[in-house]
Amino acid sequence: MITLNEIQNDISLLNSNFKTKDIDGLIKKYVKRKEEVEYNYSLLKNDHWLQRIFFYTHLKNIKEPKDRFLFIDKYKDLFSFWADNDQLIGFIRKCDFDFIYEYSKEYIKSNIEFIKRWGYVMYILHPSKLDIEKTKLILELISKENRHSLILAQTWLLCELAIYHQELIYDYLKKDLINYKIKSMTITKINDSFRISKEWKEKFKGLR
Repeated sequence: MITLNEIQNDISLLNSNFKTKDIDGLIKKYVKRKEEVEYNYSLLKNDHWLQRIFFYTHLKNIKEPKDRFLFIDKYKDLFSFWADNDQLIGFIRKCDFDFIYEYSKEYIKSNIEFIKRWGYVMYILHPSKLDIEKTKLILELISKENRHSLILAQTWLLCELAIYHQELIYDYLKKDLINYKIKSMTITKINDSFRISKEWKEKFKGLR
C-alpha cells in the first residue's frame, strides 16, 4: 500500500512545471510495483492529480474490462471535474455494451453533475457507436440540459455518433428533442470534424 502522502512527496520532487506525462511516469512506476494506492475521499476529491494516480494505478493492475468498470463505478463519487471523466473513457472500451448501458441509464438520472456526465462520455471510445441499433439506444440517454459540462458532453457524443451515422443524427437533431444550444454546438462541432463529408456538413448547417 502506498499512501497519498507518499505520492504527494513524489509529486513534490517533480519539476515545478510538471505535466501530465510526468504524473504518468509516476503511475508507470507504481503499476510496475503493483502498488495499491490509499483511498482517502477528501484528498482525492480535491486533487485531480492524486485522483488520476488513484484510478490509473488501480485500473492498470485490473485485467478484466468488467472489473475495471465496476472499480470506476465504486469510486464515481470522486468525480468533480470534466477531466475526471474524460481520462477514464479508454478503460471501459472493451466492456460489454448491454452491461454498461444499464449503468449509464442510472448515471444520467443522477443530480450529481459529473456522475451524470460519465453516463454520456463513457461511449466516446466504445465500439458500440459503430452499431446503429446501439447508437439509437445511446440517443435515448440524451435529454435537455443546461449545465455547461453536460452540454459539452452531449455535444461531443452527438458529434462522435454523427461520424458513423450521419442520417440518424441528422434526423435526431431535426426533431428538436434537445435544447437549441446543444443542437447548435453539435452542428458547429460536426462542421469542424475532419471525418464528416462537406456534403453532410452543409446539410447539418441547414438545421440552424
